[in-house]
Amino acid sequence: MFAQKLYFKIKKNFLNVFLKRFIIIIFDLNLCVFSLWIAFFLRMDRFYYISEIPLYPLFFSLVILSLVILSFGIHKSINRYSGLETFIELSKAMLVYSLIFFCLFTINSFDDVPRTIGIIQPILLSFGILSSRALIRYIFLKLTNKSILKMNSTVCLIYGAGASGRQLADVINTDDTIDFVGFLDDNLNLKGTKINNRTIYHPSELSILKKKKNIQLVLLAMPKLHIHQKTKILANVQFLNIAVRTIPDLNQLTSGKIDISNVRSLNIDDLLGRVPVDIKSLSPNTNIKNKTIIITGGGGSIGSEICRQISQLSPKIIIIIELNEFSLYSIQQEIETKFSNLNLKIIPKLISILDEKNLEIIFKQYKPNTVFHAAAYKHVKIVEENPFTGIENNVFGTLILAKLSLKYKVSNFLLISTDKAVRSSNIMGASKRLAELIAQAFEKKVGITKFSMVRFGNVLGSSGSVVPKFMEQIKSGGPITLTHEKVTRFFMTINEAVSLVIKSSIIAKGGEVFVLNMGDPVKIIDLAKQMIELSGKTIKNKDNINGDIEIKIVGLSKGEKLYEELLIGNDPIETQEQKILMAQEIYIQWAILEKYLKDLKIALEQNDLKIIYKLLTKIGVLYQI
Repeated sequence: MFAQKLYFKIKKNFLNVFLKRFIIIIFDLNLCVFSLWIAFFLRMDRFYYISEIPLYPLFFSLVILSLVILSFGIHKSINRYSGLETFIELSKAMLVYSLIFFCLFTINSFDDVPRTIGIIQPILLSFGILSSRALIRYIFLKLTNKSILKMNSTVCLIYGAGASGRQLADVINTDDTIDFVGFLDDNLNLKGTKINNRTIYHPSELSILKKKKNIQLVLLAMPKLHIHQKTKILANVQFLNIAVRTIPDLNQLTSGKIDISNVRSLNIDDLLGRVPVDIKSLSPNTNIKNKTIIITGGGGSIGSEICRQISQLSPKIIIIIELNEFSLYSIQQEIETKFSNLNLKIIPKLISILDEKNLEIIFKQYKPNTVFHAAAYKHVKIVEENPFTGIENNVFGTLILAKLSLKYKVSNFLLISTDKAVRSSNIMGASKRLAELIAQAFEKKVGITKFSMVRFGNVLGSSGSVVPKFMEQIKSGGPITLTHEKVTRFFMTINEAVSLVIKSSIIAKGGEVFVLNMGDPVKIIDLAKQMIELSGKTIKNKDNINGDIEIKIVGLSKGEKLYEELLIGNDPIETQEQKILMAQEIYIQWAILEKYLKDLKIALEQNDLKIIYKLLTKIGVLYQI
């Protein structure tokens, strides 16, 4: 069955792509022969049979044109992408052809080929190819009764009347699924003017246009727009229940490598106004470049992104420790494929961070320089239902890794923590705070290892994040389930968080509790409303009973807080990195902490949850239980 499907897919691709391109090439080559014939006719002022034309100019013209076609790829786009960008590429290609043909038959002299043939034929051929594209475009746009085709299409405006907007307009004008009716632009001087018979409107007119033209979609065509300006635009559009999309790379779009179906929904950065951190801005460092790196939990959301970004910083070896086989396999394959050109060795290790024996073998054999400890059970509800497993993994897994790092003289140990570790009311947060205390206590031990940690809030797009959950709920028609209307959280994208984590490891001197600047906390209900509106749907409530998506309050989960915090103390210290702060917090000396950990271990072995709660409260990592 699979083989049959594959066969039909290949067959379809051949008919739809390769055959069309072959026809275009044959057409252009025939134009070449025809233009040469006409050139001789015009120059010699008498009727010529094609058989009378010397073979060598005919041969060379066909060879040169074939090479130019294949080099410039002018056979790849004709109907849908014959806009300004395509005509520029065609012009470049024909200029190259003309120069070569001119050099052969005008600069050089042949007895039976007049010198002017080297000028006349390229002019005729260029005119023929360019006009054929224009004719086909005209036929495609004007003679196919597009008004009928557009009846059930999406009515669209382009936000931005600059170069990007005009290029996008050229593309979507050839798409039957989108009915492009005009531009939006903030420039008052452009209001009322037209581009290719499409009016430029001011954004203040959008509500009127919504009613008059039934606008369903706004495409953002301002790739260099500052994130804060983009957020402002979104705020002006979303209340009208108009879907907002952003364009893919215009170079790919106009070249035909991707089509308009690749226009994407607004991503998390667009929703929250987060400015991404450029990994390329990381200064040369001594703890990653040409070093052996261990990443625990390397198959998870954070761990896998650490693998991706670390791979760009020229390490020698990356050892990925992961308990989930598929996740480990996936990230290994991705890194090896993506960075195959680098002299980088990836070593996947399918083991638990509680497997001290096998972990020690790894540390002893590879002598790692830096450890990024991202392995943890992080879902509050799950850990609350499995407290023994959660504590054992998050606390004692960290303890094992800290001991091995100290023993085998690891230079840097960075613990990935969470805002839920601050004054936690749940087992997950308490276990992560205890892991922080372990790292802080080990920093005071004698050794070369620098122990530090990074604490940040919710990472959007990760497993368990509210954003993909809400997206699925919106896709299925709702309702969106929310625990409480007052719940607020800090948010950051995976890419941004990991970039700052790596920066933290570079500037760490030992003992720091780094806290990422996550901006202002976001009300989850506001995020849900924004996602509904930006999807082009309406909120269903008592004021709008005919709305599309309902927001349903289901109540707080056990151990869940309304508000999360990033700091235990006050007045964090600024660092050299704008988005990285340093907390001033007390720690517990190892001699005292060690006793607590021994008692906690005994309670775990006895499955005594009451004692565990008591110990966690006594240590000061658990509140309100």
